[in-house]
Amino acid sequence: MLIFYIIMEYPTDLYLCADCAKDQLLSTYIKQTSTIKEKCSICKRQNTFIIRITNNPTLQQIFKALIRYYFTENLYNHHFGGDSIEGLFNKENPILNHEIINGNSNEENLETYDIIWPLIETPYEDFDKGVSLFMGSEYGYFADTIPNSNSWILSDYIKKLQSINYFDLEEEAIQFFLPYKDRLLLNLKEKECLYRARIGVDSVYIKVVDIDEYPEIVYFPFVDKDISAPPPLMASAGRLNRKGVSFLYLSNSIKTAISEIKPHPGQIVSLATFKSKKELLLIDLTTSKFEDFWLSDKDINMFIFLKNLNNLFSIPIAPNENSSTYSVTQFFSNVFRLMNFDGAIYKSSVEEGDNFLFFNADNFEYIESSSECKKICSLEYKFNDVNFELEKSKEPYVQYFKKSINN
Repeated sequence: MLIFYIIMEYPTDLYLCADCAKDQLLSTYIKQTSTIKEKCSICKRQNTFIIRITNNPTLQQIFKALIRYYFTENLYNHHFGGDSIEGLFNKENPILNHEIINGNSNEENLETYDIIWPLIETPYEDFDKGVSLFMGSEYGYFADTIPNSNSWILSDYIKKLQSINYFDLEEEAIQFFLPYKDRLLLNLKEKECLYRARIGVDSVYIKVVDIDEYPEIVYFPFVDKDISAPPPLMASAGRLNRKGVSFLYLSNSIKTAISEIKPHPGQIVSLATFKSKKELLLIDLTTSKFEDFWLSDKDINMFIFLKNLNNLFSIPIAPNENSSTYSVTQFFSNVFRLMNFDGAIYKSSVEEGDNFLFFNADNFEYIESSSECKKICSLEYKFNDVNFELEKSKEPYVQYFKKSINN
């Protein structure tokens, strides 16, 4: 009985074009780094923008980071019941065009496995040198998608601040941030205009112009120092400042400034514009780009940390919560001050705009005659649906694993 073995010969080099990259960050990366003229191994077209798949360590880290970004580990780790990693790309997925892969796989005897394997052949990497695919218990029972992950670094600081004085942790936090300082810098230009609101007005009068006409109610808004940062002795504990510490909070839109002070319908608020006296150096928590953090597990952890920290900066405590909830955000704002930042920028949780924290109110000047009054007509609450259940499933194959809530 004769047995014939067919030896398949595959191309020694595989290539990927920008058109076959469905993820926009990956497509942009290919366009920015493309230097070769070859045929794409997926669509078989000789595209203008082509990058080598094989023997490309940087692309490997990016591709693994994108798998981590879009997929929970249980979907591709067979220890948790998942399929093979290449199985993610045999169907609709957010990274590569699966229809092109499947439709052309036989032209050169290439299967999805042959295209994906060179990109994932090193699933475990050194923490600070590459991206690992299998994280296991580091993020819980299995790794969540990166956007939905909770930062173990932030959780660790929250626990430490419950038993250690904040000033004993500041130097450690400064050293943690220093390697990323340049990536988080934002220069606020001189003469940049921002807004500040305060509930109430300076005074109210009944104005009579002519004895034969109806009088009118006139509101006089707070101006200058009365709507700027309060003096230290008057400063109550806030989201980012401790009691007795005066910081200046501003916003980049009128609507955001008013929404942040949480007025009730019917209330009158004062609004004013402030202008920066010089260029200021800020730490920016609003625009951390994944492509700046996708080449190592260390950087990905920093990306998750910054995302969670921005959320903590943005979300105010509920009226029934104790102000000690702010101890973590107050701690990090002071760390930024010790790092010689002039302030910080973070997203608003109540509006589309951004909020600004400035450690020295003297870096801004009140714009003369900019104060005005606004009456609050209504409040608008925005919400999204989330996946919820009224009770846990009793099916034996369904398992629940506790997830912390800090993002």
